[in-house]
Amino acid sequence: MMRRILSYTIFALLVLALGAVGVTRLSFNVDLLKLLPRELPGVAGTVAFQKFHDRPDELLLTLHASDGAEVGDLAEELAAQLVAAPGLTRRVQAEPGWRTAPAGLIELTAGAWLNAPPERVRKLEAALAPAPLEAMLQARIGTISAALNPLTAALDSRDPLGLGAVLEEALKAGADPSDSDGYATGDGTFHLLKVKTGRTLRGYRETSQWLAQVREVVKAWQRSQPAAAALQIAYTGSPAFEAEIGTGMEHDMSQSVSGITLIVALLFWLLHRRLRPLFYLLLAMLVTGLLTLGVAGLTCGALDVMSMGFAAILMGMIEDFGVMGLHEAMRHPGMSFRSIHARVFPSIAWSALTSAAVFATLGLSTLPGIARMGLLTALGILIGAAVMVYGFLPLAMRRGGTPQPMPLASASNGRPATWPGWLAVLLTLLCMGSLVLRGLPGTDSNAGVLRPQHCQAFEALLEFQQRLQPDLANTLWLPVIIRAETATQLAASLRTLEARLASAKADGRTLGHLLPSTFVPDPARQVANLPVLTRLAAAQDRLVRAMDAAGFTAAGMAYSRSILELWAQWGREQESATRWPATGLLDEFIGPVLRREAGGMMACGFVRLPQTGNPLQAGTLAEIQQDPCVQVGGWDYLGAQLKALFKSEVKRVLLPAAAVLGLLFFLVFRNARERLVAVGSLAFSGLLLLGAMSATGMTWNFVNIGAVPLSLGLGLDFNIHMIHALRERGADAHGIGRALAYCGLSTGLGFGALGLSDNGGLATFGQTAMLGVLATLLTAAFIVPWAWRRMASG
Repeated sequence: MMRRILSYTIFALLVLALGAVGVTRLSFNVDLLKLLPRELPGVAGTVAFQKFHDRPDELLLTLHASDGAEVGDLAEELAAQLVAAPGLTRRVQAEPGWRTAPAGLIELTAGAWLNAPPERVRKLEAALAPAPLEAMLQARIGTISAALNPLTAALDSRDPLGLGAVLEEALKAGADPSDSDGYATGDGTFHLLKVKTGRTLRGYRETSQWLAQVREVVKAWQRSQPAAAALQIAYTGSPAFEAEIGTGMEHDMSQSVSGITLIVALLFWLLHRRLRPLFYLLLAMLVTGLLTLGVAGLTCGALDVMSMGFAAILMGMIEDFGVMGLHEAMRHPGMSFRSIHARVFPSIAWSALTSAAVFATLGLSTLPGIARMGLLTALGILIGAAVMVYGFLPLAMRRGGTPQPMPLASASNGRPATWPGWLAVLLTLLCMGSLVLRGLPGTDSNAGVLRPQHCQAFEALLEFQQRLQPDLANTLWLPVIIRAETATQLAASLRTLEARLASAKADGRTLGHLLPSTFVPDPARQVANLPVLTRLAAAQDRLVRAMDAAGFTAAGMAYSRSILELWAQWGREQESATRWPATGLLDEFIGPVLRREAGGMMACGFVRLPQTGNPLQAGTLAEIQQDPCVQVGGWDYLGAQLKALFKSEVKRVLLPAAAVLGLLFFLVFRNARERLVAVGSLAFSGLLLLGAMSATGMTWNFVNIGAVPLSLGLGLDFNIHMIHALRERGADAHGIGRALAYCGLSTGLGFGALGLSDNGGLATFGQTAMLGVLATLLTAAFIVPWAWRRMASG
C-alpha cells in the first residue's frame, strides 16, 4: 500500500512539475499573419508592411457625435485629461503634425526638391526668374483663395512661390479629393486622437491592463462633462487589437475546456451514476491536459488562435478510452484488471492509433496553427489513452458495479429492430433533397476567416477608414514594398515601378498609385539639383521683394523663405554623403514610408485598384513584381491568394489522411463483411455531413477542410469499437451502443465548444467537425448494428 501511495505521489509531482514548466513557458501569439504559411505569395509583403505601420505604442481613439455636434473642442479636452493622468500616456495628438508644428514640413519639402527630377528643378528655376515671377505670384493669390483641402490651404497660405506643390502632389497622387485633414471630418462630427503609451507594454495582459486604465479615464471624463455623455468613443490600433485578440483567445480556451469538462461529467453521471469513477475520470483528464500542455510549452512555446483549439478537442476525446474500459469492467465485475486489460486493450490501442494518425496528418497542413493543433492533439490522444488505461481504469475498477444495459438497436422479441433501417432511408432522402435543392456546400477563400468574428477594434478601424480615409473604403489600396541594398538601387527600383504603374493607370488597369519617390534619397539627382537650388537660395532677396510687392505679409511668405534658407545652408555644407530625410519627420507628417535596416533599406507605397476587381486578375501586380526588389501585400491581396491555398490544403491534408485510413482499414478489419460495413458507414456519414452543411448554408474554407479527415478518422474509430463488439459478442453487443453514444456525444460536443470561438476559422472548424462526428456516431451506434445483423441473417 505504501509503495503504491509513494508511486502515485511521485507521479503526481512529476505531472505538476511538467505542467508548471510548460504553462510558464506557454504564451498566446496574437499575430494573425503567423496563421499563414510564409511561402504564400503576399505574406512576405504583408509582414514587411506590418513592420512599417505597426505601432505597438500608439492607440487610436475615435470620438463620434451621432447628433451632428462638432467634437473638436471635446477631443482637445479629452487629450488634456489623458496627458494629465500620471504615467498613463507619453503624448496625445489631436491635430496633424503640419498644423501643430508646420516647421517640420520645411525640411521635407526642401528634401523633396533635392530628390526631384532635374528637369523639374530647372523648370522651377525658370519659373522664378524675374520675368515670369510677377504673373505667377498673382496666379497664386487666386489659387490660395480657392483651396478646399486643409493641407493645401495651410501650405499655400504661407508659400507664395509654390514650393510645397511637390509635397502636395506626392501626398495626393491617385487619391480622391477629401475635406478631411486625417484627424477630423469636414463637418467636425468625427475626431481622431493618437495616444502614445506612457511605458513599454509587454504582452497582451499588460496591454489589456493599460487599455483598461485609459478606458477608466475616458469614462470618468464623460461623467464629468455633460456635453461628452452622448459621444460614441471607440478604440483601435495595435494595443487595442493585441488586448482584444489575446484576451479573446484566453477566454475561448478556458470557456471551451471548462464547458466540455462539464459536459463530460454530466454525460458520465447520466451513464453510470457513480461519483468515485467520475472523480477519477476528471482527474485523469486533468493529468492528460497538464502533460500535454507541458509538452506544448516545452516544444511550441506559443499557441495561436488556431492551435489553442487542441485542448477542447483533447478533453472531448480522451475520456472515450476510459469509458470503454469501464464499460467492459462493469460487464464482468469479477474479472481482474489484467483480464479486462486483455479484452479492451486491442480496440483502445487501435482507436488511439487511428485517431492520433488522423490528427497527425493535419501536421502536413501549410497553416502553422492547424498543423500545430493536429500534432498536439495526436500527442495528447496517445498520452490520454495511456493515462486512462493504466491510471483511470485500475482506480475505477476498485469500485466496480453491475451494468444496466440499455438496448439501442434490438427489439423486445429478440428480432432485429427495423427502425434504424427506416431512419437511414429517411436521412438519405432528406440529405439528397437538400443537396438537389440547395447544391453542394460552396467554398470561401476570404482571408476574413482568420479574423475575430466580433472585434470592436476592427469595427472601429473600419469606421475610422470610412470617415477619414474614404479611398480605403471605396477602392483597394494594396501596399507595395520595395527593398534595396543602397539608396541608388532603391531610387532606381522606384523609378521603374513608377513608370510601370503610370502605364497601368493610363491603360485603365489601375486607378492610381502612391509611391514615396519624392522622399527617397537619389544620390545622382542630389548632385545635379543642389547647385540649382543653391542659386535659387542666393536669389532670396529678389524673391522676397517680389512677394512683398505682390501683397504677401512676412507670415505669408515664411514657408517659402525657410525653404530657401535651408537650401542655402545645404549649399554651404557641401556634404559628399547622400542626404536622408529625418525618419521621424516622415512618420509624423507623411506616414511610415521609408526605413533603413541592417543590410539595406525599404520603402512603402500603394497601388489603387477597383474594389470590385480581383487583385489577382490585375496583370499589373504580376508585372511590377517582376522586379525581385518589389513585393505586394495586404489582406485583400492575401484573400485572393487563399483560393490557391485552399486547393493545396485539400491535397496536402485529405490525400495523406485517406492513405492512412486506407492502411488502417485493411489492418483492423478482418474480412470483406467487416470492410463493407465500415465503408458503407463512412460513406453514409459523409452524405449526412454534406446534407447538413448544405441545409444550414455552411461553406468550406481552408481551415474547416481539415475537419473532413478528422470526421472520417473518428468514424473509423467508432466503427472499430462497434464491429469489434459485434465480432466478439454478436447479439449481446447492444450495450456498447450506450458507451459509444457517450463517447461520440462528448467528442462531438468537444468540437462544438470550438464552434463558440470568436475566431471565424476555428469556429467553422469546430462546427464542421461536430456535424461530422455526430454523423459518424449516429451511423456507427445505430445503423452499423442493424446492417450487421441484416447481413448475418441474409
